[in-house]
Amino acid sequence: GYPVYLVDSAGYVSDAKDLDMLFNETLPGKVRQSFLSLFVLDASCYQIEDLDLIRQYPEARKMIVVNKADLNEDFPIQRISSIRSFSLNRRMKESPGG
Repeated sequence: GYPVYLVDSAGYVSDAKDLDMLFNETLPGKVRQSFLSLFVLDASCYQIEDLDLIRQYPEARKMIVVNKADLNEDFPIQRISSIRSFSLNRRMKESPGG
């Protein structure tokens, strides 16, 4: 198996102060260092600007996870039941040091 390290960035706060500002400053480095970044969007309070953060990392491997999608029927998402083309094992072998 492969070791998996999970890092919780504590989220991104647009008008950050103090501790939130520190988390915001460390986020870019965490995304660049990661093999795969999970961006979690809260559909119950989703704003189109939430995608601006994700767009800041065009080179990053990323997966967008939508939480609470059942609370917002207008959320712009295509629902899928499975992803067959993504093989984590294959991707790990292709990555440097994998």
